[in-house]
Amino acid sequence: MATNYDSLVRELAHLKVEYQGESSWYEHGSFMIWLVGTLKPDTFVELGSHYGYSYFAACQSIKSNGLQTKAFAIDTWQGDEHAGFYSNEVYEIVNQVNTEKYISFSKLLRMTFDQGLAEFADTSIDLLHIDGLHTYDAVVSDFNSWKRKLKDGALVLFHDIHEHRDDFEVNRFWNELKKEYKTFEFLHEHGLGVLKIGTKTTPVDFLFSSEMQQEELNLLRYIFRSSGLMTSIESQLRDKDKIIETYYSNWHKEIETSARHEDAIKVLNTIINNIKNSLSWKLTKPIRRMKSSKD
Repeated sequence: MATNYDSLVRELAHLKVEYQGESSWYEHGSFMIWLVGTLKPDTFVELGSHYGYSYFAACQSIKSNGLQTKAFAIDTWQGDEHAGFYSNEVYEIVNQVNTEKYISFSKLLRMTFDQGLAEFADTSIDLLHIDGLHTYDAVVSDFNSWKRKLKDGALVLFHDIHEHRDDFEVNRFWNELKKEYKTFEFLHEHGLGVLKIGTKTTPVDFLFSSEMQQEELNLLRYIFRSSGLMTSIESQLRDKDKIIETYYSNWHKEIETSARHEDAIKVLNTIINNIKNSLSWKLTKPIRRMKSSKD
């Protein structure tokens, strides 16, 4: 399938995720917007949403493209060994955004992934994003448990396929999946794998073309990465501003604290001088000398 790269570049140029939640998905955001808008899934499910960046990128696309897609984010919003454990504040942030912007088609299911299985009929999901606990056993279990819920032609996204620290082993399972399924992978931002289930034709099948040369593959990756790079840069600038603000605030507090210490010292010196100049201090001077000589 021939790809019109000029058209793709123009299409991606204006795709920007509106939501600015904390994420390691910034450089994939425009790809998610494009993918949902192009695939037009009936049902989208995300396993593991945390602050909701990738999920709300999908929701933004559903809304802006006027799609009939139903979206579901499944998470306990308590964290895990890899994402870290966190307070209820994260869920409250995600729930507020969802309620204010996407409640007509989006539902947050606060439960485990296994509990979420009962919410969906078999062969009902067109697009599944797996981004939960990244141990080998966990990601194998997630995929195998949810596979029966996928339609013929459905796509599955795997984040962190090129993350190799600690016990992150999505890469290990991804290498096994590539031997059995049609796949496309991004190497940047910890890696993102795109896997196709079955044989039904989809509008994004060019991603899985066996005829694609390495130069074309690299070009596709570059186009999609470039479209998301600005979001990543803007995020870093926001973080930089926050760091500067925090540093300035701390520095200002230190100055205030130092000023208070100086004022306290001045008051103490005044008290000491008043004592030394007092009549009682002068009258007891011989006693202090006697005690000093005994010591």
